Amino acid sequence: QYWGINSLQLLPDGKYKFEAGKCLPYSGSSLDLGAHLIDMELLTKNEYAKILSTEDIGCLANLSKPALQDGYVHYEKIIPSNSGGQRVLKKAYNELLKADTSEKKQLLKQIKDFSQENKEWLEPKAIFEALSTKYGTESIEKWSEIDRNLYNEKLVSISKRKSVIDGIYKSELGKEIGFFEFKQFLAQDHLAKAKNELNQKGIKLNGDVVVGFSLDEVWANPKAFIEGYSIGWGLPAMDFDSPEA
Repeated sequence: QYWGINSLQLLPDGKYKFEAGKCLPYSGSSLDLGAHLIDMELLTKNEYAKILSTEDIGCLANLSKPALQDGYVHYEKIIPSNSGGQRVLKKAYNELLKADTSEKKQLLKQIKDFSQENKEWLEPKAIFEALSTKYGTESIEKWSEIDRNLYNEKLVSISKRKSVIDGIYKSELGKEIGFFEFKQFLAQDHLAKAKNELNQKGIKLNGDVVVGFSLDEVWANPKAFIEGYSIGWGLPAMDFDSPEA
């Protein structure tokens, strides 16, 4: 109130990545949200606390302390697949799948509804994440030919793609897809709550604009891009003559 602040702007809210020890905020997408938007403390204060153990809640509380101690956000404790934050989130998701209480069943339904409502953009991203885990890399050049060209209708028919995707869901990778959708649900939910809290105080919340596209978007929408061309900084060039673009 003293300064008359009425607006806050975030960095891009897409998925952050680590390269050469640095966390890059402009490496994600404007569609999916990053794990850094999941409020770890919020997990300990609502229905998720019923899923987590006392040890897990202690771990989540510790994840938020470094930012208070030295002024830095320690993304390496939240974002990488082997980080403490991801470990606790995965444990919470696995416990949630047991659905032995009405709270868990209701939460699972909310996640399922969210996934269905956002299927057009969410499913390809979740499958890309699962396949990246399977191959240990996001470089599709190292994937099998059919996985590499899964959304390329010139090489893989729509019926064949559906068959392959059904197989992915039924395999162990199905749980990886569900985990990705679970995190997207949490990020969307927590961002909405933060926005609502700020709006109630008369403060607008804005997000930075992403200037490029993530690897999974290029992979899942090959008709939208000109193969082999870039707009600079390694960012793919769109084919604006195509309806897909």
